[in-house]
Amino acid sequence: MTSSLHKFRGHILKCSVTSVLRRFKVTMATSGISPDQETTRVSTAVSNRPISTLVEPTAPKRQQSSTNIHGKELVDHYAWLKDKRNKDVLQYIGQENRYFQSALAGTENFQQILTQEIYQNDKVPAGRRPEVVGDFVYYQKHGGNPLPIYCRYRKGQPEEEEVVVDFNIIAAAYQQPFVNILSLKISPSQKHVAVVIETPDSDIYYAQIWKIGKPSPITAQHLLQHAHNHEDGKCSHNTCGHEHHHDDHEHGGHSHEETTTKSTNTASGDVNEQLQIIYNVFSVEWGSDDTLFYTSSKNYTANQVWKHQVGTSITNDVKVFEEQSDRYFVDISKTKDRKYLTINSSSRSSSEVRIVDCDIEISSPLFIQPRQDGVEYFIEHNHGTFYILTNCEGAKDYKFMKVPSDSALTAEHWQNVYSPEPNTKVIDMDIFDKFCVLLLKMNGVPTVKILPLDDPVDGKTVQLPSFASTLDPRENSDFTSTNYKFTMSSPCLPNVDCELDLNSGQLKESYIDGSHSNYKCERLHAVSKDGTKVPMTIFYKSDSQVDRSRPMLVHGYGAYGKDLDMEFNPGRLTLLNRGWILAFLHVRGGAELGRQWYYDGRLDKKHNSFEDFEACVNHLHDAGYSSHALTAGYAVSAGGLLLASVCNRSTELLKAAILKVPFVDVLNTMVNPSLPLTTQDYGEWGNPLQDDKMFDYIRSYCPYQNIKEQLYPSMLVTASLNDIRVPFWTPLKYVAKRRHLMTPQDNSLLLYQFNPGAGHADDDGHEQTVLEYTFLYKALGLPME
Repeated sequence: MTSSLHKFRGHILKCSVTSVLRRFKVTMATSGISPDQETTRVSTAVSNRPISTLVEPTAPKRQQSSTNIHGKELVDHYAWLKDKRNKDVLQYIGQENRYFQSALAGTENFQQILTQEIYQNDKVPAGRRPEVVGDFVYYQKHGGNPLPIYCRYRKGQPEEEEVVVDFNIIAAAYQQPFVNILSLKISPSQKHVAVVIETPDSDIYYAQIWKIGKPSPITAQHLLQHAHNHEDGKCSHNTCGHEHHHDDHEHGGHSHEETTTKSTNTASGDVNEQLQIIYNVFSVEWGSDDTLFYTSSKNYTANQVWKHQVGTSITNDVKVFEEQSDRYFVDISKTKDRKYLTINSSSRSSSEVRIVDCDIEISSPLFIQPRQDGVEYFIEHNHGTFYILTNCEGAKDYKFMKVPSDSALTAEHWQNVYSPEPNTKVIDMDIFDKFCVLLLKMNGVPTVKILPLDDPVDGKTVQLPSFASTLDPRENSDFTSTNYKFTMSSPCLPNVDCELDLNSGQLKESYIDGSHSNYKCERLHAVSKDGTKVPMTIFYKSDSQVDRSRPMLVHGYGAYGKDLDMEFNPGRLTLLNRGWILAFLHVRGGAELGRQWYYDGRLDKKHNSFEDFEACVNHLHDAGYSSHALTAGYAVSAGGLLLASVCNRSTELLKAAILKVPFVDVLNTMVNPSLPLTTQDYGEWGNPLQDDKMFDYIRSYCPYQNIKEQLYPSMLVTASLNDIRVPFWTPLKYVAKRRHLMTPQDNSLLLYQFNPGAGHADDDGHEQTVLEYTFLYKALGLPME
């Protein structure tokens, strides 16, 4: 699927325990060192031992490394920092980490206050409405646990509870406060469950298959044992592999491995058979009850689809499909009526779908429409008709079409069903027996459209509460249902479960306690350099006076056609309660206003993103929301490129900036095709190896290339050892060059925080949030109380 559309839901229960799902992998197999061993070695070498005095690190030595491209010399004095086995590299990282700790020394009391406030705002949500699937009722509960437990019971027998999956056990297995679950799929007979789980320390996903039973089907000890077996090379085909998702810039062979175990509940004597574990899997779908389809990867890209018979050796699995182009990523899903498996090959700008009839034991994939550059499409099926969401025929923000399944399926036979209104983009679609539901954004504001399939003209547009900034579809597993379930949230409101009556268009809300009325949400616009109006979403406490004395945290991303994250987290609510203004700047390169908005902020139009950001912050300052001295920026990954570039260009715009795992060396990355995902990102950043004009253009804004001897905002730059998307040395090189060029007059803070045991997602727990907010208070000179 593309970044603009959610993955279609079939017969699926999905849990996103943390707001950021990370889907890429990292391996250290070539070094002969397991991830745990590497983490321990590096962690010891860069120990965070506190130092008693604040001693700023000196810039590391410069060793010139140069490459000639298009007759132009590309020099990198800090390329040697890539080698994590170099003692000088480890010594420098340790020096930076100790400086980070010493810079926050004496703030322990304030950190404790923040911790208490954040935990108070981290309200465990009430259990969601049950989901009826066949003869079973599925539901979520917490039972005093921090993470949810998915359970079920047979209709009419609520006392006979069965645990489907306990995410607390999975998190405990890796001694982590959270767990990332890519998907959870129940088999057609509802006897088996397949879960795709991320191992947090090394960003590796695997699929686990087990039988559903009364005792918890997995234990922390079993998961840890499987993980250790994998790391020690004890699994059957030990060549590590990786996978890819389109939402972010991520870098990193094919393998799939299996184990089979049994776990015993000693209290009851019941035995639950853990049927198999398959490593390096991105997506899974059930065919029949004993047949599982899954994707595996090569060079960090899911490029193969395999068919597995549960209970048999994985060496007998049958390859169903293999994508030959390294520009395309393969994902599988099931049509809502469960008749077809769809094999989706997607690049940055085009897609291609094949289908497999699940009712036929041996079925070769059948084309819908061959790939065509610039054309994307996604399909569903209902009563002999394929329904298609596509941008063909110039529909940049997608339109809804159909074609009979017993006719020719290529695009010239598609019939238009619904085209969105102007300034409206489609986020997602879901098909029911009698309805299609479209999640839309109208002028950047989320809404829902209901289309009766027998009369699409008689559609209903459902207006949502003004505070809603993020919509997320729920399972909606029942194809015959006339209710659509989704969640909505905002920085001031935790996820709210909603249910929409598809017949009446009436919205039912649950678990809203009215606290959102304590906050204001404003939707504003700034005028960018070229005259384009750029939207902003602003949140602040209702009883706060908006004036230049309020601190403000501005957020930006602007890449990959991805909307800026405006989900709830308790840290954001803590800042709002403390009088902060939270501003979300929807710059070009994102997709808040549709695909053209995305196209106007990528490739040779990337400068639009920076100019949009600058215009938004200046507008907020001019309007009196805050001032330069009290404004900080916050950005993650490719958003870090945006924020770091702005800091190079407009040194007086911000007082502080948090750059989390920032992608700040785009030029050196894009001229290195040996990095497995570089070629896939040519559609986002361009190909500077083949295009000398694009080389110059990227060089003109690449944050690392444009560091100067000038004053900068205070910065906190984070990195993680096991991050394959933005390797630890990318932010490290950036900080090293910044230190080398710091002027004597620059008394700002420059901090590098290194996490030796995390991947791209790092640990988004409360402890990290407290450290970041403590930095903000120190950098802005705010009272720590």
